[in-house]
Amino acid sequence: MFKGSIRQARGELLKLLLQGEPINSKLSDKRYKNALDKLIDEGFVVKDGKDTYSVKK
Repeated sequence: MFKGSIRQARGELLKLLLQGEPINSKLSDKRYKNALDKLIDEGFVVKDGKDTYSVKK
């Protein structure tokens, strides 16, 4: 389980997405899932398909 803040989780997810790394393994943790939902709500990340995400350009 991730023990950092939501802000740290958001930063880590954005870093992985910008590097082209998969994030699906992280999403089993509730904090990462909440961080991803916030990134989508704020318009930083878009859902490309069923389980694929990318940084909005």
